[in-house]
Amino acid sequence: MEYLVVYGLGAVPLIVLAAIGRPVDRWAVAAIVASVLVETLASPLQIGGWRAGVALTNTALFLILWALAERGERWWLIFAAASQLLTVVSHAWPWITPGIHTWSGVGLRRALWLAFTAFLFIGALEAWLSRRLAQEMRLVQDTRPDPGGHRDMA
Repeated sequence: MEYLVVYGLGAVPLIVLAAIGRPVDRWAVAAIVASVLVETLASPLQIGGWRAGVALTNTALFLILWALAERGERWWLIFAAASQLLTVVSHAWPWITPGIHTWSGVGLRRALWLAFTAFLFIGALEAWLSRRLAQEMRLVQDTRPDPGGHRDMA
């Protein structure tokens, strides 16, 4: 039930980003959805107690988000990539501190996923504001005289 709430909550900004976002937003949405699906399939890949499949999936998502953030001029992508980097680093905890329990890392990754979801909402807001600003800029820039009154008919 918890997963349905968390993923259902994250689906709202993903849908908004896919609908009104720029291509870089849509690529990020595709990468995030693919990561969730691949992580489910890769979760049985373990080395000892270390979840190698999930770690590799999270690393791939981080690299994709970072590449998109470098090219995309979107702030939410930078924050999402940073959150994902913390998730990748959390997979190294069993090596850094051998006495740590696996569930501590899992709990941390759940909290980071909630932060990631918050960044998705910020991304949806950024996409909407960017679109709104572009529309208003087109209206402001169209200062040509309209002697025939044709703009009022449109």
